[in-house]
Amino acid sequence: MVRLLLPAAFRTFHLNFPRQPCLEHGHLLTRNHRHVYGPSPEQQHRYATLQPDPLQPGPLSTSELELLQYILTTEQASPDNDNSSYSGRPTDAESVLLRPESLAPKLMKSLTNPLDRLSYLQELISEALTSQKTKGSDWPSHSTIALLPGTVFSELFRSLDPLNTLSRELDSTTGIHVGPGMATETPVGQEFDIWGVRKVYVTVLKRLMAAAQLRLEAGHRLTSSDYQVLLRAAGSASDYESVKVIWALIIQQRLPLHGGLYHDFLRARFLTEPLYTQYSLEWLRVRPLSIVTQKKGFKPDPRKVSKLSQAVRKRVRRQVERFGQNRSKTDTVNYLYRNMRKGMPPLRLYNHVTDSLYPLEEGVITALIVAFGRAGSMWFVEKMILPRYWSITVTKSRCAGFEVTPGEPPVHFAPDDPMRPTKRLIEAVIDCYGCNGEIAGAIKVAMTISHRYDIPMTHELWSKLFGWAYVAGCNVSREEWTTIGMADRLAEKGTLESIWDTMTAEPYNVKPDFMQHCLLVTNMIRQRQYILAVQAIEDKLEPMYRDIQAELEAAFYKQAMTRALGVLDPTQKAKKAWSDALVRKHAAWYWFQRMCRTLMMNTRHPDNDTSASSSEQAGPDYEFTTQIMPRFIDRFRDVMPRLVKYQGISGTVHLGNVQQVNRMWWTKVWREKPGIATVDLLRFKPLDEAQRIRLRNRPVNEVSETHPRGLDMDIFLKVPRFDRPRRLQREFL
Repeated sequence: MVRLLLPAAFRTFHLNFPRQPCLEHGHLLTRNHRHVYGPSPEQQHRYATLQPDPLQPGPLSTSELELLQYILTTEQASPDNDNSSYSGRPTDAESVLLRPESLAPKLMKSLTNPLDRLSYLQELISEALTSQKTKGSDWPSHSTIALLPGTVFSELFRSLDPLNTLSRELDSTTGIHVGPGMATETPVGQEFDIWGVRKVYVTVLKRLMAAAQLRLEAGHRLTSSDYQVLLRAAGSASDYESVKVIWALIIQQRLPLHGGLYHDFLRARFLTEPLYTQYSLEWLRVRPLSIVTQKKGFKPDPRKVSKLSQAVRKRVRRQVERFGQNRSKTDTVNYLYRNMRKGMPPLRLYNHVTDSLYPLEEGVITALIVAFGRAGSMWFVEKMILPRYWSITVTKSRCAGFEVTPGEPPVHFAPDDPMRPTKRLIEAVIDCYGCNGEIAGAIKVAMTISHRYDIPMTHELWSKLFGWAYVAGCNVSREEWTTIGMADRLAEKGTLESIWDTMTAEPYNVKPDFMQHCLLVTNMIRQRQYILAVQAIEDKLEPMYRDIQAELEAAFYKQAMTRALGVLDPTQKAKKAWSDALVRKHAAWYWFQRMCRTLMMNTRHPDNDTSASSSEQAGPDYEFTTQIMPRFIDRFRDVMPRLVKYQGISGTVHLGNVQQVNRMWWTKVWREKPGIATVDLLRFKPLDEAQRIRLRNRPVNEVSETHPRGLDMDIFLKVPRFDRPRRLQREFL
């Protein structure tokens, strides 16, 4: 007897058998004269169905278990499959053939929660591994994962699709970039590993790969949809090395390659989806050193290259985290942008796709546009792809800048044409030009495509364009392009404000969210517009922050009442809403405190500031340092750090904000990280009563830094300096 592993909600059935039997394709079928499914005579065949019986709960009987075993092995015993045979077919008159397709929707209906699907898949894997150890080579006939029909297995895979399913049903951090600072200072960091990747997608990738391997070892073939789910899972885990392994399996199995398979492979191979880069724009930004090492025609001054290389080494040596690095290179520092800087891989794939895929699809070409942009191959995009497929000509000159000319006559696409341009093309163009720092080119090309083909500029497109403009204006990006001597890649002053004014005005009327307001205020502080920044925080950000707090309270009350009343919530919508609101609150708190900290750190009085030139505003005036700043600190006391420090007229102002209760204490944990200097990492543990009393009476000057996130914590961060081994310094060149 084979033990079948089924979910708890799927273990009680009653069998409905039609009355009059008939034979079809050599199998015993039954015919029901009652018409149920449709008027067509071909649809009058009714099969025995498994339906849950709430009135008679209980385990499966012996006859039901034998029948279900026969159902699961029917696909392998069918005449279309000559590789497997089935022995022990029930001879009882009640044994009938059930369609394997009828099992998939019932299984998915019983597993409404994505966590239940993951647990069920893990149970299947554990049972198969146990069967391998105990049964030897005969384990496929004793394992449920080997006996499942192909439709059920594919449906289980599709229900765990990270891009289309889990990102909506399970991941509460969807659309939020969590950097090292937020991961350290907020509880959101518990959902991320040391590589900055969401743990849930890493777990999903491991389980799907294990299930696929067991399925292949049992003698089954995976379908193209199964491989597409595997590619999306590898991309969601930012593991492009696993993408190569999956693609090698597809080629080895000789599956027919279609546009959807190519699209998923290119997106995962070059990490073109926002989820695949963990919603970070900085991870795959093109660096000047990548252009120097990969472009043979570009020969800058060697002294500038050496200066930039030293600056990059010095910055990386001080880094504690491994966010944005290749997870398969554990012994060296290998960033993801280094693996995307080569131009030959996308060129080879472009030649292969254009020769073998017919008809071409827009998704495939847009993924290649982003891949060429990550490699810095702007010439190929401007001269070969845009004019050839969408009749858009882009010319660049030092005098006139970017000139975008739509071709004449215009290209007309049928409504069902796979190459018909959509907003996906505009998003790819924005990514291509934005990662190279060419914000003006991104705006002109995107606007030309939008007007040419009547594609609306949505909130997502403006948000991505606004984010790339902010990244291009950061100090690190500007210093790198200035050092290498490529001033044309620098964003002009006022670019971010002009994009803001355009997208919030007619005819777009985009309503910026909290994150975009934070970027605008940070840019104001960067340009020394302190009074405008304080006004924006008080007028715009504070109401939005209070609304986020109110949403969290409402979601918490709903979740608490749901649990207190015992309301059945199979999909756990209330818990998911509360988790989403909690993550948004933590992210809003972090960005709010970061803005306050940046404002106080950059505040300089004209008499004390020697770094600013006379042509720009050197610092705030008398009223700002004596009236506005103290009122601002008192108003946002709940998000201020314990030690407030800023420059005043007569010197530096120090304010201590000792909180009353300390619930957490941070301790130091030493860990050797390959390729990175030894540093202090931090974790917290609960305090006892004696420590709380001692910390409550502690002088303020003994505390170095505080991160008040609703729980008071003292952080003592001491990062010793260690020189990097010489053999690892070559990884940055």
